Amino acid sequence: MKVVDIVAHVLSSPLEEPFAFSQGWVEGRNAMVVELLTDEGVTGWGESLCHGLQPPEIAASFLEHCFNPMLIGRDPFDVEVLWEEMYNRTRPFGGGAAINAISGVDVALWDAIGRYLGQPVHKLLGGAFRSELTPYATGFYRRRGEEYLRAGVEEARRHLSEGFSGWVRSLRSSFLRIFEMWFFTVPSVSIRASTRATSGLVWGMRRSASTPSAASPTTSMPSSTSNSFLKPRRMRT
Repeated sequence: MKVVDIVAHVLSSPLEEPFAFSQGWVEGRNAMVVELLTDEGVTGWGESLCHGLQPPEIAASFLEHCFNPMLIGRDPFDVEVLWEEMYNRTRPFGGGAAINAISGVDVALWDAIGRYLGQPVHKLLGGAFRSELTPYATGFYRRRGEEYLRAGVEEARRHLSEGFSGWVRSLRSSFLRIFEMWFFTVPSVSIRASTRATSGLVWGMRRSASTPSAASPTTSMPSSTSNSFLKPRRMRT
C-alpha cells in the first residue's frame, strides 16, 4: 500500500458568541482535516489541532508544501519512520504549528493502516487499557457583556448540575477570585499545584461531597495557564 495523495481540508466557522482566554479573543472555530489517499483505495482521515488563535491555513500549508512531497509513494505502515522524517524536516523552522500538522498526518496514517487491516487502531497499538472515559467540561472563558465572576460561578454550578465531576479551563488571576468566592468558603477543600514546562502552573482542586451543591463524591478541577504566565526571554551571547 502506497500513499498517492494527501489533501488538506480547511474548516472555519464563526462563533455566534466569541469568547476570550489568556491569548486573546476567539471569534471562530477552526480545524484542518487530513485526507490521505492510497493506491489500494483505502482512505485515512486525521485532524490537526488548530486551537485558540491559530489559523488552520498554517497547518494546511505545512501539509501541501512540505509533507505532501515527502509522503507520496511511501508506505503508510512506516508510520513511525514517516513521523520522524516530518519532525526532523521541520525542526529548524516549524515549532508548534508544524507539530499540529504532523499530528493530523499521523492520525491519517494510522487510520489508513487500521482500515486496511480491518482492525481498530487501539489493537494495533497494543490493546485498550480502558473501555470507558470520564468526560470533563471545559469553559470559564470571558464573554462580552457578562460580569465575569458571577458568570463563572453560575457556569460552575451548571456543570455540576449536569453531572460533570471535573472541568478544565485556562487559569487567569480573575478566575482565582471565583475560587476564593465559591471554593475557599467551604470546608474540606484541598489544593495541589505542580509545574509543567509548557504551560506554567497547573492547579488541581477537589471539593468534598459534604458541600451541599456537589454533584459527586469529589469534583476535580485541573486548570492550564495556556502560557499566560510566560514572559519573553532575552537571548544572551
